[in-house]
Amino acid sequence: MEKSDWKYQEQIKNIANCPPSDYKLIDMVGFRWVFEDKKHLNNFLPPLAIVPSRKFKTDEERCSGYALSFFDFSEKAITLYLNISKKRKNFGTIVGDHVARV
Repeated sequence: MEKSDWKYQEQIKNIANCPPSDYKLIDMVGFRWVFEDKKHLNNFLPPLAIVPSRKFKTDEERCSGYALSFFDFSEKAITLYLNISKKRKNFGTIVGDHVARV
């Protein structure tokens, strides 16, 4: 895919190697943390679209701020969610409280 094909192309155009040149389009089933409300605005927004003022140290980190996280297995999404939730009590209010198959 060309950089001009990406949803946030305007925001990433000045970030070096964003997306990384080895990224490619794939067809797969994935899993993602979402809110129960299917219409919740944050369900499919990347972190920098939700909080544009968020700061990152490197271009690589800033680029990833416009990416969505998906898991290849629902069990991985659930395990990581539970582990992070133990450390960050408000985690579910930020990323959602369900896992969606997409």
